[in-house]
Amino acid sequence: VESSGGMEELYELTEVADAKPLSKQVRKSPAFFKIAGIASIPISAALGFGIVPSRRIVAHGVGAVITGIAGAVGKSRIDALTEANAKPAIAQALIDAGLEDPAAAKAAVEKVQIDFGILDEDFSELCVSIYATYLLGMVKYSPTAKTSEIKELQSLKSALSLDNLQVGEAHHQAAAAWYRQTCLFTPEEELDDPDHPDRQAMDKFLFLSERALANETPQAFTFEMTRIAKAFNLSYTEGTERVGETAEPFYQRALKSTRAKLGTNQVSSSMLERARKTLGVSDATAADMHVACFNEHVRELLGLGEATEGEEAPALDGLKFPDGALAELGLLRDVLGMTEVDANYEIALEATPLFQGTALAAMESVLEGKKTPDEAWDVMEERREELLLNEDSSKNLM
Repeated sequence: VESSGGMEELYELTEVADAKPLSKQVRKSPAFFKIAGIASIPISAALGFGIVPSRRIVAHGVGAVITGIAGAVGKSRIDALTEANAKPAIAQALIDAGLEDPAAAKAAVEKVQIDFGILDEDFSELCVSIYATYLLGMVKYSPTAKTSEIKELQSLKSALSLDNLQVGEAHHQAAAAWYRQTCLFTPEEELDDPDHPDRQAMDKFLFLSERALANETPQAFTFEMTRIAKAFNLSYTEGTERVGETAEPFYQRALKSTRAKLGTNQVSSSMLERARKTLGVSDATAADMHVACFNEHVRELLGLGEATEGEEAPALDGLKFPDGALAELGLLRDVLGMTEVDANYEIALEATPLFQGTALAAMESVLEGKKTPDEAWDVMEERREELLLNEDSSKNLM
């Protein structure tokens, strides 16, 4: 899994920790400091009894209590050091193991918990914090979303042994922290500009959050996405619209690739279905995009693409589908899951104006006595076949 900024953020976390000599020592010998913490109270208590004169029973007791309290303070500080340094230790474990093999990364993280002797609940909180830190790095170092980041977060979730509820909490924590920090330097009106890097980073965050929470129940998903959107001062609807605006260009590129690789066994309807599932593109949205994709291919085959600057537009009476176009469009129709009726409609939509020009010219020739009706009909039939129009559509036009 290629890192997209998350690992860099973990590096920063460990560098800050390494700047403190004692913290660095705790990370090197967590078991020693844990044992020291456990032993501090009884050792202090024993020392209290040993250093106070035995003939002064009251003073003896007070000395033990005072020394025991000192030991308790020592234990508290040692435990605080241990737990505070467990977080950079988790970060280092992820850096060393990487996320290419989530199982190996998970084992490395679990070893940190064992070495530091931290309870499950406390360790889970640290892991939630690490996930949030990693997520912040992903939007901090690259405001542009990548589909590979979806898998990257899945691997991170697995490595940290987090459940859906904990992932939702991590995304909420990161969203609140990102928005609070960003608004210190970026006015809210600039966050409404789709071209602003911080707006793009926000949309990326929403997209990754929606994908990370996709397997939740509908109620849980709505709850978590509402919390995250609210952290960005957005409504749930606004947040999900931003997600769609981020996801659709990815699917658009998949459709463009489908057209380019048509007939090579590198594209299929099942591949597009997997892409939709990965990106969270709804069936309704995909259907509209499929129609647009098919229409674009029809126009390209007909030569109806936009002329470049300085280039003359081609003569309409000379435009026609190339040989093999019918089979190619049929293949694309099947991959896109379109009906034959819908496909024929898109062909007729673009080809009809071209046919009309030929038909009008042929009829004018008959009226002027330049062609017989049969000759005019032959011209129109030839044109109909060139434009892949069925007989019913041409009769309706006539």
